[in-house]
Amino acid sequence: MVFMAEIYPLQVLLATVAGWMNRRQGEINEYLIEENRELKEQLKG
Repeated sequence: MVFMAEIYPLQVLLATVAGWMNRRQGEINEYLIEENRELKEQLKG
């Protein structure tokens, strides 16, 4: 007999928070990459 794991509210909350943190980290990385690009351009000038 196969038992299906129940999804508990805490698991849903943790998965939601983890997804949000992952997206936020990606946004921060994109910002830092762009900032580094701009600073490198300023050094060339």
